[in-house]
Amino acid sequence: MRTPSPAAAVTDALAAYRLVRLLQRDTLPPLPDLRDRLARAAGDRAWGELLHCAWCAGFHVAALVAIARHTAPRVWGPLATVLAGSAAVGLLAAAEDAADAATGHDLVARGGTPDSWGL
Repeated sequence: MRTPSPAAAVTDALAAYRLVRLLQRDTLPPLPDLRDRLARAAGDRAWGELLHCAWCAGFHVAALVAIARHTAPRVWGPLATVLAGSAAVGLLAAAEDAADAATGHDLVARGGTPDSWGL
């Protein structure tokens, strides 16, 4: 098996992060309903932990991502790029929101407009 390039490895890591986030936390319909059904089906079985433990799910999702990169690179490559871009935007937005909250510069929440922000 060929080792992926550093760029592909970073893309795959961000794609795996995004997939775990979709599995565990996102509220995009129909994900919450699907997650509830999976949790009921899992009951007390060990695989139910994948819905709650990011470390547990991360290992399995990363393994599937590595398999996808190796077996279906033409399909996985574009999909991984989209998932990685979504993850990067989400992480950057969360960091920006945290910085705004920490500094009191949450101008949108205070009703400002881009013209009034003085940027």
